[in-house]
Amino acid sequence: MAERIKNFAKRAVDHPDNTVPIISSTAWTHGVFNNPVRKIQDYLISLFPIATWITRYNVGWLSGDLIAGLTVVPQGMSYAVIATLPAEYGLYLSFVGVLIYCFFTTSKDVSIGPVAVMSLTVSQVIKHVEASHPGEWSRPQIPTVLALITGFIVLGIVGSCLGAYPATGSFSRSALKSKSGVCTPLAGVVTAIVVVVALYGLTDAFFWIPNAGLSAIIIHAVADLIYSYWRVSPLEFIIWLAAVVVTLFSSIENEIYTSIAASLVLLLLRVAKPRGTFLGKAHVRIAGSDEFKSSSREVFLTLSKTGIPNFEIEVLPPSPGVLVYRFEESYLYPNCSILNSVLVDYVKENMQRGRDMTNVKLSDRPWNDPGPRGTAAEDEIENRKKPILHAIVLDFSTVSHIDTTAIQALIDARHEIEKWADHLVEH
Repeated sequence: MAERIKNFAKRAVDHPDNTVPIISSTAWTHGVFNNPVRKIQDYLISLFPIATWITRYNVGWLSGDLIAGLTVVPQGMSYAVIATLPAEYGLYLSFVGVLIYCFFTTSKDVSIGPVAVMSLTVSQVIKHVEASHPGEWSRPQIPTVLALITGFIVLGIVGSCLGAYPATGSFSRSALKSKSGVCTPLAGVVTAIVVVVALYGLTDAFFWIPNAGLSAIIIHAVADLIYSYWRVSPLEFIIWLAAVVVTLFSSIENEIYTSIAASLVLLLLRVAKPRGTFLGKAHVRIAGSDEFKSSSREVFLTLSKTGIPNFEIEVLPPSPGVLVYRFEESYLYPNCSILNSVLVDYVKENMQRGRDMTNVKLSDRPWNDPGPRGTAAEDEIENRKKPILHAIVLDFSTVSHIDTTAIQALIDARHEIEKWADHLVEH
């Protein structure tokens, strides 16, 4: 009897039948300390990912790693010239970064070493120190101390002991390795070996390497990156172009400020000027079949042809009286009014007005209602040709954030639409 009363009380308060199990402290301790050798082994492997693939290394990977390891060496020398340092200092940095990083990396393409922005910044630091303390320190001493300060207790403390200057993951070096066909992170070891050989046997020959040749290596490596900027986002390409112009005619510091400011402006514009689109339905084509209607499944795509990659797809409007609208940005205070205006204006232009305005006097209309373009009767005839609004489907699948002001704006938009339709509209 007591059990029946207990079950009835659980159903009355909507208590779940399956409760969350409670783990005792003994069971938790046993799970933590169970098989400690295996846990230590997994932890060490997570620190050194090279252990997961080095045993599978083969001759087929060796050729790609050799080529990729050789190609990044002259690029490091060219960046040292940008930093107003002797070319061999780029090799010092190329040796330390790539040799250590290959044991910890999970990416075969990333190459630790000098980069263009860092090299230009180092050149500015050298110029400033030489101007304020002329003749007190040599040029190689200044970036060595800078590396110790910027990377203390990280990689910089090791590189400073070997004459390196500040480094990071280089976009252009990584692009060059990828284009060279790198197969594994072991290409960094090849680079380190080549650098050691070059430092001991080819240092005197570096003097005869033309700067134009070193520049050509960098330009060739980043050419594809520039083209991808243009294909993905022309606005970002324009920002990059502006940064290059500022660097050429001003300084790298002003270039950094310019690019950051332009990126912030672009971000704010995207928030303030959001994108949204009305969707239609298209039939899914089964693989191996030429018939689009061979499946009952439907997907929703933008009604605008410019938003569809394949222009042969036939996108049909949804059922009469139904609107499907997708927000393509975060729905926030700065942009909610714009998105709501687009939705409300579309409803007023394409859906039937619920109230008959034939006998409504002009003085009884709202101040922002311009009234019929012709006579009231003609306006009502045109209005009756439009479908009655039944439902509005809002697609929030691409919305990552929404605030309270936007929610209130959405409620206001619903009230305005229902007032226009003169009946409740399903949302």
